[in-house]
Amino acid sequence: MKKALLFIFIVFGVGAFAQDDSLLVKVAADTLGNDMQEGGISVEALELYNLALQKAENQETDSAVLYFSEAIKLESEFAKAYYNRSSAFLELNNLPSALLDIDQYLALSDTASKGYFTRAAILDELGRTEDALDAYGTAVAKEDQADMAFLASGNIHLRNEAYQDAIDNFTNYLKYHPSDGMVLHDRGSAYQQLSDLKSAERDYRQAALVRPELATAFA
Repeated sequence: MKKALLFIFIVFGVGAFAQDDSLLVKVAADTLGNDMQEGGISVEALELYNLALQKAENQETDSAVLYFSEAIKLESEFAKAYYNRSSAFLELNNLPSALLDIDQYLALSDTASKGYFTRAAILDELGRTEDALDAYGTAVAKEDQADMAFLASGNIHLRNEAYQDAIDNFTNYLKYHPSDGMVLHDRGSAYQQLSDLKSAERDYRQAALVRPELATAFA
C-alpha cells in the first residue's frame, strides 16, 4: 500500500498529528463548532459526525463509517463527512468507495488542495498513475500546499523510473524546503540513474550535511 504518502499530506495540512498512525484522526481536525458555523449543519448530523470522529480516534473504523453515513443521510451536502468517510474507506482498503466519497467532497468543497491530495493517493493506490499526477497538478494550482504536491509527484515519477520528471518535481519542492535531506538524496538518486554523477554527488553531499545518518548510503 502507498497510504504513507497520504499520511504525509494530511499531516502537513492540519499539522497536529505527525506521529499518529490513524488517518482518520489526521483528517478530522476541524471542530464541531467550525462545522456549524461554516455549513449550517443540523445539530443531529453534527452529533453523529462527532461520534464518528470519536470512533475514528479509537480506530473503530467500521463504526466510524456507519456514523459518517448516518450524518450524510441527514445532511446530503455535509462535505466534511464525505471527506472523512472517504478516508475511513481508504483505511479499510475500500478504494472504489473512497474515490466516490472524495469526488463528492470535491463537488461540494473545491477550495483547497487537501481533497486533491486524497484523491491522488487513492488513484495511485488503484494504479491510475496518470490520473493521480493530474490530481496532484490540480493541488499545485491551488497553491496552499503546492510543495507537497511536487513532492508526491516526484515520488511517483521516481518509482516509475521517469527520472527527469522526478528531478523536476523534487527541484520545485526544494525551492520551498532546500534543507530536506531525504529529498536531496532522492534527487541525487535520480541524477545517478541518468548518469549525471556530478549532480548526484552534489545532492548526496548536501543530504549528508543535513542528515549525517544518510552518509553511509553514499559510500
